[in-house]
Amino acid sequence: TDSRLFCFGSALVGTELSERIRITNPIKVTARVNITVRPHGSPPLVAGGAAPAAGGKGGGKGGGKKGDAEPLTGSSVEGYDVEPKQLVIPPHEHRYVTIFFAPTAMDAFKALFEATVEDGTEKTTNRLAFDLFGEGTLPHVTVVEPTARDDAGGLVLTYPRTLVGKRATKKLVVRNDGVLPAEVRVALQDGERFFRMELPVAALSIVPRGTASVEVAFAPREAAAA
Repeated sequence: TDSRLFCFGSALVGTELSERIRITNPIKVTARVNITVRPHGSPPLVAGGAAPAAGGKGGGKGGGKKGDAEPLTGSSVEGYDVEPKQLVIPPHEHRYVTIFFAPTAMDAFKALFEATVEDGTEKTTNRLAFDLFGEGTLPHVTVVEPTARDDAGGLVLTYPRTLVGKRATKKLVVRNDGVLPAEVRVALQDGERFFRMELPVAALSIVPRGTASVEVAFAPREAAAA
């Protein structure tokens, strides 16, 4: 059969995405369907729910020979899971299964979704299989402004000499270099006597490849270096 792919896209490491898949029973008898998520590139399961052993037949009913594969129903691979693991579908009805994608690292995750009908003999209806793909990612933001740095290499907002009671304003500009929306919190840790923001903590929501900014004002209350 032609290769089929379901793509979850990108997801933050440590979060979980889910998608529902509808499975239909088109025949006149009740179907018991085993659901599994297995490593990408695994050989097809036979009707009994087992993968064929190398050089031999699958471990279905009447098997039991040494080297036969064990049933794999309900198995999962890193990053993926599926619920429920088995469906009983009456004639001409459908049921849903949910595939979960939860990346554990910044990496690409591949797997094989497979649904097989127990004792199914019709090749066009006894198996549904397609590849799964998703990527784990982490937020990635860059400070666009300021560009000046201190002796230790840290970024610095530099202000001109400012009279007491007056204020000078500079912008902190941040860019989201990731593929998912990013939330950035900006707060003043020190220097409240000299510096001000519109809010004590600024929360910036930045779309992928977008930028956001917050104004930081230098408003000295006394003559001193800040």
